[in-house]
Amino acid sequence: MSQAPAEGRPRRWWLALILNALFAPTGYAYVGAWRTLAAFCALMALGAFALPEALHRWPAVADDLGQNGLLIGAAVLALAVGAHAAWLATKAPPRTGASRAIVYIVPWILLTMFNMVVRTYGPHPATGSAPTAVGQDLSRQP
Repeated sequence: MSQAPAEGRPRRWWLALILNALFAPTGYAYVGAWRTLAAFCALMALGAFALPEALHRWPAVADDLGQNGLLIGAAVLALAVGAHAAWLATKAPPRTGASRAIVYIVPWILLTMFNMVVRTYGPHPATGSAPTAVGQDLSRQP
């Protein structure tokens, strides 16, 4: 007795990697990892409050890292999250039924809107005055 092959298309690992690296957490939605997607969204929502608060309290950290350090850190995080989605795609069951791309994009749109609201109305709005750098004396001009 041989088993019939599973119907449907296998999930492509490279597509999950690209989706999650560029538009996290759409790769998790593509893979069908709904619990992971919910956990990721919760962590991103927490980070939307925690990161600005941390940078407001300790501005020297951002000064030490610099713009390149922050961009490199974000790129490494994006690749790690993309690699995780790619790994989940290799273990996911084949996809059946019609593909609905809007289902993959909705979590990303909601997180983007949430981040915009937090940056605008949060405890430290992005449009507020930036704190002066540590060690910078504005009273003395050269």
